[in-house]
Amino acid sequence: MFRNSVIRLITLLSGFLLLASWSAAQENQLRGIPADLRSSLVEGIQQFVEAQRKGDWDQVSLLLGEFRGSSYGRRYTKAHKECLIEQMKSERMLTFAPIGASFSTEILSRPLSQKWWYIRGIAEFDKDGVNRKTETAITAYRFEGHWFFTPPNFDRQWEATKISEVDFAKDLSGHLKVEISPNCPLEVVRVSVRIDPEYRSLRRLSFVLRNNSKKEVDGLGFRIVQIGRDGGMSTGMPFYMGPGEIVASPDNIKYAGYAYYCEGESEKRFIIDWVRFKDGSRWKLRASKKKTSH
Repeated sequence: MFRNSVIRLITLLSGFLLLASWSAAQENQLRGIPADLRSSLVEGIQQFVEAQRKGDWDQVSLLLGEFRGSSYGRRYTKAHKECLIEQMKSERMLTFAPIGASFSTEILSRPLSQKWWYIRGIAEFDKDGVNRKTETAITAYRFEGHWFFTPPNFDRQWEATKISEVDFAKDLSGHLKVEISPNCPLEVVRVSVRIDPEYRSLRRLSFVLRNNSKKEVDGLGFRIVQIGRDGGMSTGMPFYMGPGEIVASPDNIKYAGYAYYCEGESEKRFIIDWVRFKDGSRWKLRASKKKTSH
């Protein structure tokens, strides 16, 4: 009996030492993380993976936190988080061994509470009972003194099964609000937005314009910006139109329909910034001018 107790104690100690050694090895791979945070980060990653392995999706939800990617990134809606967890269920992460960490140069001057790190590692996934190992990355961020995590992006695989030929035929122009200054010499006659068949997160934009001026047009510039967010896509292009002429754009104009599949189609604005005439003159949108919607 004494001998069995000793064996159990040795086994227990060996397991503890192995775990400690494994945790120390993981910490050594995370030199890009402040030293006083590495231990808690390793523990958090272990909890995040263990919850997926056990199918404890309530715990996974807690460890995803309130935001996707960073403490000032996109705040989850209920539908967004539920969709993301469904993606994670389709390909559970069983193990994750860190091999390095880095963070965006965009956040060099940000306080620690607002930083996020890309943790690269070798992960094992379970998809429909078939396990595979691959190099991937998860995002770890700090919020209110705690670690939270964002899994790898599953959108490409998800889009391949969730977006069908029927969806390709749908016109999504209802998500693109046309805003044209009343002083603009061009009028938007029609807009069409469809899913790009090759890259399904992209949208193919085409439009038809009428030249309401008495001059020949040979170019224009426009923006597509997400409502409620900064930044967007801005481009200039040759565009030839005689006075009063109606002309269609090329059909290869593309922009992102969403940042993440689970976020849903984002609402955007289409704005004409400038028009160039053949005589060398230009019309330019003034920021102070009000825009009208069509």
